[in-house]
Formats: sequence, C-alpha cells, structure tokens
Amino acid sequence: MRLTKRQRKFFTVIVAIASLSLLLGSLLPLFYAF
Repeated sequence: MRLTKRQRKFFTVIVAIASLSLLLGSLLPLFYAF
C-alpha cells in the first residue's frame, strides 16, 4: 500500500492519539485508586 507523505503524517497522528487514549484509559483507574 503506497502512502503519500501527507497520508503517512496523518496516519502517524492517528496512531499517536490512539496510543495516548489507550495509555490514559489504563492510567485513570490507577489515579482513582489512590
């Protein structure tokens, strides 16, 4: 699958947001526990 530079940048942003939301989702219960 060929990606242009703009598509690759967009894809990287999507992946970063997804991983950040997953990280926040796993960390929030820890904060509530304390």
